[in-house]
This record gives sequence, C-alpha cells and structure tokens, in this order.
Amino acid sequence: MVELTEEQKQIKREKHREYMRKRREDPEFNNKQRELNRIRKKYLYDNDAEYREKQKIKCKEYAKEKNNYKKLYEELLNKTQNTA
Repeated sequence: MVELTEEQKQIKREKHREYMRKRREDPEFNNKQRELNRIRKKYLYDNDAEYREKQKIKCKEYAKEKNNYKKLYEELLNKTQNTA
C-alpha cells in the first residue's frame, strides 16, 4: 500500500466529503450509486466463489445473532411480565 502525504490525504478527504454531500443532496445521484453498488455485489456473488462463501457465513452469523437477541428479549419480557 502506498503511503499518502498529508496534502494527498487532505485532497482525498475533500473529494470524499464532496461525494457524500452530493449523494445526500441529490436523490437521483444517490439512487444511481446504490444501483451500481447493488450490481457490483450481485456480479461478485455470481462470479466469485470466495465472496459467495463469505456472504453465506456472514448471513449465518447475522441470523444466529438475531436469534440470540430474540431469545434475550423474550426472556426479559417474561421476567417483566412475571414481576408485574
């Protein structure tokens, strides 16, 4: 990885801020960027086995975490109902 000078870092920050400002203010630009990102991810998923496996693992972990939170919430709800 190439080390950037402070001036290059500042220019990069300014460009990113400008991009994000444009994305927030212009719905058409925002939608276009979201669509490009969606297409890129779909292409990766369809053509890169390693990416596909990482996504599957990520989804499984997310589902597991979601179930854990659901169980904790139900336990907490039961405790509050029992004390009331």
